[in-house]
Amino acid sequence: MGLFDIFKKKSPTHEEKVALAYQGYKPDVVDMVFPGRTKQVSNIIVSLAKIYGVNLALLTAKEYYDILTAFSDVFIRRTITNCSDEHIVMSLKVNHGNYIKNAEIAEKVLAYCTLNMSDSSFVLDSADKMKLLENCSGSMTEDENLSVQNIESQENIEDEMYGLCMEKPLYANGHDDAESFLNQLKSSLGEDLTWEQNETLDVEGIGGKVIVYSSSLPSGKSYRTVYVNEHGINADKKIPKGFTTAKSKPVAVKQEQEEQWYFENPIELALYAKLYNKKNNVIWISGDKYFELYKVGYQLFECKQYAKAINTYKECLKLNPIGVSARFELVECYLAIRQFSLARKALYDMKDFLYSDQLKAKFYRRIGFVAIEEKSFKEAYACYQYSLKYKNHPSVSQEMRYIESKAGASVRRIDAESVLNKYNIPIV
Repeated sequence: MGLFDIFKKKSPTHEEKVALAYQGYKPDVVDMVFPGRTKQVSNIIVSLAKIYGVNLALLTAKEYYDILTAFSDVFIRRTITNCSDEHIVMSLKVNHGNYIKNAEIAEKVLAYCTLNMSDSSFVLDSADKMKLLENCSGSMTEDENLSVQNIESQENIEDEMYGLCMEKPLYANGHDDAESFLNQLKSSLGEDLTWEQNETLDVEGIGGKVIVYSSSLPSGKSYRTVYVNEHGINADKKIPKGFTTAKSKPVAVKQEQEEQWYFENPIELALYAKLYNKKNNVIWISGDKYFELYKVGYQLFECKQYAKAINTYKECLKLNPIGVSARFELVECYLAIRQFSLARKALYDMKDFLYSDQLKAKFYRRIGFVAIEEKSFKEAYACYQYSLKYKNHPSVSQEMRYIESKAGASVRRIDAESVLNKYNIPIV
């Protein structure tokens, strides 16, 4: 009698079918693929069944096992054979065609498996998680690719001409977002404006078209022209010079002000109050809103949805302006799309928030990594060397040996702090 034949006389429970599917793997493999054991296996089978649109109550233990093999195939191809996502999607369609009938389903399966590999408790048990899966599946759209191209432009806008010339357009997240923002703008005197969309322009260094909008005063007289690019990532739109969003100046009301933030811990609360606040009452809001959004960003990153991950981490910082965890993950996003100048900027922006030796050491290691990618080996060596002042990390000696192989053993004689000063790297 085979492993899956013991329930021929009675209907097995879900847990019993999960256990049999789990036992279908060799002992030397199962712990590596399913570190969460039968609980993880149950999460996977329940989730993949939702993607396939099948009723688990009607399936046998053997069919549970068949569903589970899609996950183990992704695991092996992703972690051992290092296949590309495109190859994995193709193989899923070929090897699991009974359930995976098109590329869209295959991409969802790959996205789910990737999420579960980073968090074995991840199960598709809510609408929010299904929405997250939709965001994670598939390759970046053309709009998202253009948004990634525009990241550095968005981060390096000079306010004086922001939105007023084609080389420094106002960035919006789509056409509706652009029109909504423009409709909020008023003249410098608070007058309502009428907007008209004119030509579109190709501008060197800008991903996608730049759209020209002209505005008119209530009298019909022309006012100012604004240049808009609709391929922005969570663009924190500033008000261009010569515009306002208020009809009249609000009357100041004297009252005790209050700030509410989702800090990660009490140290961040104290740090924020010390650095930024002299008068306002700062409140640490209880709740997991920041951490939940942070986790979504991490899951998007794991699925290589870098544009969406960047957007999410920026939203995290609107909830927690210190947000060291989100800031470090934002750095990883920029590194993944090889935007090294933005990775540096994100690191330098957090220099005042490094409240522990562990964070300070990580700060210098990541700058060192950026410097390696930029072939600035002396700078990189100094960063790794200086990180040891705060904490030793297993990767440091390996990275320093790599730098020595590229730059020569003479880098061992550098004075780390002097080199950091030479390259204008913050000393924290």
